Amino acid sequence: MMGSKRRLWVSVGLAALMVVSAGLAALGGAPAAASHASAPAGSPVPPSGASPAATAATASASAAARASTLLSTLVAAGVPSYAIHLPDLAAMAEHPTGQVAPTYPSAPAPMGVSDLGLVNESGSWVPYEFNSTSVEGTINFTNAQSVYVDGDGPDMFGVQLNSVDAGVTVFGNASNQFWTQNFVSYTPSSGELGFGDNIWNFSNFEAYISPNVFYAHGPNGTLFAPIFYYAIGPVFTIHYPFSVTFYNNATVLDDRPAVYFNYTLSNATMSVSGSYDYVIFNSSASAPTAAAPSGEFQVDGYGYDPVGLPNDVELDLVGNDDGDTTTFYALNATESLATWNGTTRDYQPIPSAFDAGSETGETSDGVAVSWTSGSSVANLALGPSFLGGLWNLSSTPGTRTLDLTPTPANLFAFASVGTSFEASGAQWIPTFGSATSTIAVPGDAPIWLEFELSDYLPLGEPLAVAANGTLALHVALTRDPAEGVYTPLLADGNGQLAAVSSGGTGTSGDPYEIENNEIGPIAPEFDVWNDFQFPVFPGLLLIGTTAFVDAVPPSFSIVYPSWQSETIYSTGLPATNNLQLQFWNVSHVVLENAVITGWLSFDLSAFPEGAVIFWNSSGNLIAGNTFLDQGASVALYGGSNNTLWGNRFVAVAAGGAIPDEVLNYGPYYSLGVNESESGDLIYNNYFDVPLPALTPTEDPLSCQINCEPAAYVDTWNVSDQAAADYTLDLGVNLTGSILGTPYQGGNFWSIYGEQGNPYGVLPFNDSGLITAGGDSVPLVPFELSSITFQAYGLPAGTAWGIGADGVVYNTTATTLPVWGPNGTYEYFVTVPVGYTTTDYGYFTLNGTAVSMALYFVGLGWVDGAVTPAQALLTINGTEIALGSGGAYNVSLVPGTYEVYASASGYRQYYTNVSVAAEQGTALAVELTPSNSSVPPTAGTSPASGLSGEAWGIIGALAAVAVVLLIATVYFARRKAPPAPPVAAYAPPPPGPA
Repeated sequence: MMGSKRRLWVSVGLAALMVVSAGLAALGGAPAAASHASAPAGSPVPPSGASPAATAATASASAAARASTLLSTLVAAGVPSYAIHLPDLAAMAEHPTGQVAPTYPSAPAPMGVSDLGLVNESGSWVPYEFNSTSVEGTINFTNAQSVYVDGDGPDMFGVQLNSVDAGVTVFGNASNQFWTQNFVSYTPSSGELGFGDNIWNFSNFEAYISPNVFYAHGPNGTLFAPIFYYAIGPVFTIHYPFSVTFYNNATVLDDRPAVYFNYTLSNATMSVSGSYDYVIFNSSASAPTAAAPSGEFQVDGYGYDPVGLPNDVELDLVGNDDGDTTTFYALNATESLATWNGTTRDYQPIPSAFDAGSETGETSDGVAVSWTSGSSVANLALGPSFLGGLWNLSSTPGTRTLDLTPTPANLFAFASVGTSFEASGAQWIPTFGSATSTIAVPGDAPIWLEFELSDYLPLGEPLAVAANGTLALHVALTRDPAEGVYTPLLADGNGQLAAVSSGGTGTSGDPYEIENNEIGPIAPEFDVWNDFQFPVFPGLLLIGTTAFVDAVPPSFSIVYPSWQSETIYSTGLPATNNLQLQFWNVSHVVLENAVITGWLSFDLSAFPEGAVIFWNSSGNLIAGNTFLDQGASVALYGGSNNTLWGNRFVAVAAGGAIPDEVLNYGPYYSLGVNESESGDLIYNNYFDVPLPALTPTEDPLSCQINCEPAAYVDTWNVSDQAAADYTLDLGVNLTGSILGTPYQGGNFWSIYGEQGNPYGVLPFNDSGLITAGGDSVPLVPFELSSITFQAYGLPAGTAWGIGADGVVYNTTATTLPVWGPNGTYEYFVTVPVGYTTTDYGYFTLNGTAVSMALYFVGLGWVDGAVTPAQALLTINGTEIALGSGGAYNVSLVPGTYEVYASASGYRQYYTNVSVAAEQGTALAVELTPSNSSVPPTAGTSPASGLSGEAWGIIGALAAVAVVLLIATVYFARRKAPPAPPVAAYAPPPPGPA
């Protein structure tokens, strides 16, 4: 499969870029028709037209709001992560007029090669423009290794050929522009490489793409209007060295403009070529009478396109998708970019080049790009990702080569331009892949090298090597614990653990002890993220370690520096944070007794995320920690036999001006444990977060292409046993109860006993988010007892329920137990339609099981019509609403009822009606006009009523009787002594008559 993501592991229109909510509501959210579907009848919807909700407010919305809306929409719709390749939303509309410029000020950026339509003439950038019907991009890999645990599979990366097809005719409008992306995702460890493409509408700032923009498209494509089009291409297995060539081809098919996505993939033993997708645009609302012109891929240095981005061509080496990033720690590759010359009938190299793209949202770092004089080929090597020009934009081809042997091997190396270290412009040189790293530093500008590691004295020096020269540099840092933790801690393999540990030898009896003497915030050069807020650095990263490790980690607190203040305030995110703890392919790690917190941007919502991530790791222990959960605490994927014990998860707010820009922003939606693996044991933890635990129903990695179902089965409790019982796990004694209860079992869940997770309904499964099994022995700080309600009088299988203490219990059985702590509770009965009972009351729980009978009685009904329809109808004094034509239908408890009807100009109507259980009685009520000579009647009824005159006589006699009764009582009271008190009357329980 091709990477990870999706669903709840958790928290996309472009609020300012796209009108998604309104568009999806109007369009029903339906994708376009399949291949060769003709445009729907009626008025066409031109994709270049502004969407109805476009306003000045949308034009000024932040890039963060655009990204959040876009991502949430796509994730909720189940669009595969692999298919989502975002434009650089943060750069849109920042340069609405005038000559173009690169959109990325510094890395992480889409490193590679691009043509923006600028050339260096006498030290100034001069614009030019050209158009071509075909773009060819080739990358030749000798080696490339990357790591990024927050993204897809940690060693996955992407390559993209991007271009803008301009002058496309759609419904007679020839000014349309579409961003076309032809890309691969590649995982070096497995050799899996898969193709795909995107098309985004850049014809207007809203970027609304019409549901009928295409006359046809490839069978594997999907138009997700109003956002974008995507297709999933073929998948191959191939290993280094190999080459990929991408082709974006604009042509005419069926007299309509079209784009084809083609490729060639080859190495020493294989070569495959093909066209895996195409789209044909609806150039007219009906069948064309003449061929429409082909669109052309445009490079335009004179001005920006309608979405505020430059029209360029670019071949980028980046993070895989969804706006993520990656870090390369080994790289040897070349890139070339060419366009078709219709006159000479061949591909010609782009006339000038930058070393990074400007339209792509995915990024990378650790990539140094250079070129050789006289060549139009870019060389990609491990090194600092300084952004600048290549051929015909810079006067300094070539590189300086640094053969660096660092001690310790896992120190951090940075390069900054100038004669001293400047954190704001520093670029990381990832050196952790081997003992000696060959590093490329392009150009001849003065470079300052800075070497750092926690508990070691930092060391800085200039890069003393001439242009195109080579220097062998041995750097040895001096250990000084007084420096404390000021950098992240990284170890790639057992051999690098000692350098980030304060003691230990890595054995079971003497584990490495990870450094934790943090004195102040981490140095600002590590507070880096890309435009989608994907952080570059974790706080702790262990890769492939098997030695025994005891990590009581520091907080890795960071304060975002002044040069990032614009990004912080524009997104509404908090200005402080804590770096993550990440573990990839490790075992024998104990993470214990720490306070762990930190937040992530909402833009990471497509990935399994957490302040702690264990990826493909087994046999580890997370114990005794306090997680101040600011959105996501622990994520586990792909491993087994891990234990979570004795941890506290408490939801806290991350802060920031716009709280919902934080992933699962706590304390409202924060997630405790994302359990995307089987075979783990989770018990004796304290969960006081809104979403304690989740086991996804789909494999996050498979969702790169098509989500595959997953059934993760884990153990959420041990058997009910004494709290003093203990288990040794990696040398840690797991004994006692986190609540201080006399027993061990499962976990404390603060939402146990609430709606969706009522007491006594076991196993606890977090409202179904734990999809297999759950906690059968949840910890509670008090005794639970039960009352069992027994239902009488209902047919078998009838649904009914009880509501008590804010929880509704439902059943179709004849008995229903309700559990809770000792106390007195008011209850309400959910009565099935057609029945009645005493619908509320009180019960008391006192540690002893009790029961209560509920007697349901079937209702009868009376129906008919009243004439005239405007009459007043009452039954036993209750007014009955009349429908059309005076119709009515009333459900009643079995018995006899008095019916009264009246209307102005009509004689009053009285009668009695008998109602039987589960039976209907028809009663037509017809009033007699008051001037009628016909004597009033009660009408047809099961029991005839008295006449109006008779009721008058009865009323007069009743009044006399009342007077006599009052007089009798008065005299009786004067003569009789007070009566002794009597016991209160206790009616018998209701039951059948």
